[in-house]
Amino acid sequence: MGMRLRACVGIACAASFAAFAQGRAPNALASALAGLAGEDQVDFVATVNRSLAKDGKPFDDRRMQTLYRVNRDAVRGVTGAERKAVLAEVFATVPRVCLPMIADRFAADLFSRKAGGFGDRGDSFVEFASAALMRISLRCRTADDYPGTRSAFAVIMFLKASEGEPADLRESFMMYIHPGTHRIAREEWIPAALGDDGKPPTYAPIIKAGIRGEEPDHRISLPQGAPEELNRLVGSELRVDHAWDVSGPRPLGVDASIHDDGYGVGSGVWRVPRRHVEPELYLGQML
Repeated sequence: MGMRLRACVGIACAASFAAFAQGRAPNALASALAGLAGEDQVDFVATVNRSLAKDGKPFDDRRMQTLYRVNRDAVRGVTGAERKAVLAEVFATVPRVCLPMIADRFAADLFSRKAGGFGDRGDSFVEFASAALMRISLRCRTADDYPGTRSAFAVIMFLKASEGEPADLRESFMMYIHPGTHRIAREEWIPAALGDDGKPPTYAPIIKAGIRGEEPDHRISLPQGAPEELNRLVGSELRVDHAWDVSGPRPLGVDASIHDDGYGVGSGVWRVPRRHVEPELYLGQML
């Protein structure tokens, strides 16, 4: 990062906190971003979020409000493809405790379908949201923590911004939530966040889930192998989408690798089971 960018970050942070203390919305960040382009804008947002997250101060309501306004101004300060890139960086780097506020306030302030403020090139809401969610999902794969949770919050944000139209949007947007997080997001997080069945909306399930919601995808990977090896795995999905698919929590007493007739670590066959099973049953399911 260049000296100019570091200086802009320092000025924006100081101005944001000063403006909040005086009861004014901090627009310094939007002004600073206007003088930057491309990767510098993304680096700017990441630096601000990580700086505010790592200074050791607690995230009370005042501090969260400031962080929200800084990120809001960052997204407002760019247009076109850069706007999606900055939005992706917001979801990948903002402290997890701030994601509920980001999701709710961005849905109302920036991306409301009825308000029509979601795009600047005449895109339909679904076109803009789909392109933005794709960018967010890809960026969150390399987030510092909780990639699945972050991708789910982004989907929830756009579902709230859609205000229920079109009706099938929820299922369409599920593809942007990371593998391994689909089930808990579909069954617990999204229904709770949207207030299904007339219940008050809440983010409690997604916040309390912690690492449980980051369970990696459960699929088999065989990078290279002889035909006889492939025949042993007929009917299995032989792919890995990202690093979280081959790492993560393992049930007690069950090794994540398969060792049988020379297969396993050497051939790249890995699996993390969804629930605890006895080793004998586990191996029988895999072979």
